[in-house]
Amino acid sequence: MKFKAAAVVAFALAGTSAGAATFTFAGLASGPGGNACPPGGLANCVYNDSYAIAKYNFDDGVAGAVETNDIIFPSIDGSEFTISFNSGSTKAGTWSFSPGAGDPTIVTAFAIKGGSGGAAIYEWDPSSGTDFSSISFDMALDAGDKALSNITFWDTTSPAPVPLPASALLLLAGMGGFAMLRRRKAG
Repeated sequence: MKFKAAAVVAFALAGTSAGAATFTFAGLASGPGGNACPPGGLANCVYNDSYAIAKYNFDDGVAGAVETNDIIFPSIDGSEFTISFNSGSTKAGTWSFSPGAGDPTIVTAFAIKGGSGGAAIYEWDPSSGTDFSSISFDMALDAGDKALSNITFWDTTSPAPVPLPASALLLLAGMGGFAMLRRRKAG
């Protein structure tokens, strides 16, 4: 499949705060269908060793489903991000991130995708600051200049260890018991 994608994305911060975070274009996503995340949910969505926090879907500027990474970021409920479009636009706007208790504190990258075009990925410049209160985006993918269909956010937090359920321990104990009974009968 031949991709002819040109991404013209301009970023400007809505404000000149000295601690304002800035992002730079890193390229187009190479996932299936130009998506930033592979099928299987956000727990499988990793970019540069960063785990996806949340993905927001849109249809002609109307907010749709919000996917959160409940496994790695259980405190994220979707309310931490605010995404708004410029007046009369479905292609340009701003997003902000206000972490709550237990949430990751920074956004290391985000991807914006329009229609069937490839997702454009932007990386955070750590020397720019950590104010994620108003990050602007303005996108144009392919010649069709499509409306935003989804935006995905990443953070560097390592996944929390998954606790072994008590039922697994009981299963192991039961199997050990059967092994001991078998040895007794054999001996």
